[in-house]
Amino acid sequence: FGDIKDFKIEKVRRGAGPALIFIDGFLTQKKQHCDDWLEGVKEVYPNNPCYYVSWESGTLLKLGLNLPKEKLVLAAGKELAKRGGKAAAKKINPLSWVTMSSNVIANPWHTSMRKAQMTGVLLADILARTNHKEGFILMGHSLGARVAYYLLEALSTKSKARVQRAYLLGGAVGKDDDDGWTKAMKAIRSTGKLYNCYTSNDMILERLYRNVTARRSYPI
Repeated sequence: FGDIKDFKIEKVRRGAGPALIFIDGFLTQKKQHCDDWLEGVKEVYPNNPCYYVSWESGTLLKLGLNLPKEKLVLAAGKELAKRGGKAAAKKINPLSWVTMSSNVIANPWHTSMRKAQMTGVLLADILARTNHKEGFILMGHSLGARVAYYLLEALSTKSKARVQRAYLLGGAVGKDDDDGWTKAMKAIRSTGKLYNCYTSNDMILERLYRNVTARRSYPI
């Protein structure tokens, strides 16, 4: 787990009840903070303890500052089309696609997706060792939602469900792995729910995510 740079968990608000865990995806500011998370939960969860997870800060900042505009995303699609369109996409290794289109996409999405998986497993190990009777509420955005997914999947092997609810916002994680999602739901208590929040206008998920995965994965 030493491969996950800048990993830490910071308690940002005291309180009682299930602990909220905020997990960001790509960043747009050098100084990480969770003001937007705290603002967003103040009505529904005004008194809960809150924790903010930092991981791969430098990479996530680079991602956020270099996310391609729609024109570049369309260009990536055209480049793939030159190589045979959908038929070719099915045969292209995702890593090969990232390599050949790096001049268009120009960001380390593929690496970050792998690091998100590792971070999720690390967080699962930490929560499994934490005695918090009220349980946890996960909130992840973009690649942070990917972290939450793998966290849940890893926790599914435990006899006791530790997660009360999970909110995945614009999740950069595939929807078609039925076995994986079945496992993930086992980590959520029987009285809890998983909320998948998204917009059909999300250009990053619609174009960039699908191209990075060579159109083999459809986001949730």
